[in-house]
Amino acid sequence: MNLTLSKTVTGNMGSKIKKFDFTVKLEEKDGESGYKPLSGDFKVEDQDGTVTQHTLDENGEMPLTLTHADSLTILGVPLNAKVTVTEADYSSDGYVLTDISVTEDGSETAYYLQDGVVNTILNGLSSNSNGTRSLEMELKKDTSVSFTNEREAIIPTGAYVPGFLFEGILTILLGGYVGFLYYRRKRDDVG
Repeated sequence: MNLTLSKTVTGNMGSKIKKFDFTVKLEEKDGESGYKPLSGDFKVEDQDGTVTQHTLDENGEMPLTLTHADSLTILGVPLNAKVTVTEADYSSDGYVLTDISVTEDGSETAYYLQDGVVNTILNGLSSNSNGTRSLEMELKKDTSVSFTNEREAIIPTGAYVPGFLFEGILTILLGGYVGFLYYRRKRDDVG
């Protein structure tokens, strides 16, 4: 089985070159109810076809980094392996995780994010969510997981002028007009 991870960044302030860190944890069944971390090396192929070797640590984890429009495919993941994909938290940088999409063999979206909870809409994968930045599933087919982050900002379109400034200008103009009328009337009375 192959597991493909991809990244999309949206929003008017979303960086297309920012690196986003992920951790992929791979586990295999250990008896009827448990799992144990996988070990060894796995080949990872990028979107350009370049293959590199990644070694799982003692917890069965491998770090991966993606930028906007990047994808990485972990090749040769065992059937029924428990896979946990976790994205680091970038909320302090203004990024909001808006979508986690999972597809099996190119089929329709199997998961979606709503109110911070990952929901299943297909029966093909067994899964649960342990937070908004992590997805856990049992790999039954070639699977793609896509994380989308958004960063929006209100772009200033003009200078902010407090109300009292307008009131001050209006008072000066009104005072000048009243003064002009007073002067004109006094001049007409004298003449």
